Amino acid sequence: MAESLQLLLIFIAFAAAGSSIYFSFRSRKAAPEAKGLLLANMNISMGIMLICLGSIQLFFFFDTWLRIAVGTVFMLLGLINLIAGWKNRKHFKSLEKPASE
Repeated sequence: MAESLQLLLIFIAFAAAGSSIYFSFRSRKAAPEAKGLLLANMNISMGIMLICLGSIQLFFFFDTWLRIAVGTVFMLLGLINLIAGWKNRKHFKSLEKPASE
């Protein structure tokens, strides 16, 4: 059970890293009005990746003070990225013009 959960977290971390890279490259070539939304999506992906990596460090290896510190920092940075990305996404979504206008 623990191994399958660890593999799931690793898969989610790789998928989130891939989507973060994707949104980063797309934001560089995007129009200025679409750039904010793409960067918000990148922050959300990066937050999910850091939370997964922090969870792996905290729950699946032997406890040392360094692993606990690194896992906690990753979890906190991931949570900050996730919240900031969510707020930015909400903000930039509200600025989009409806298609009917």
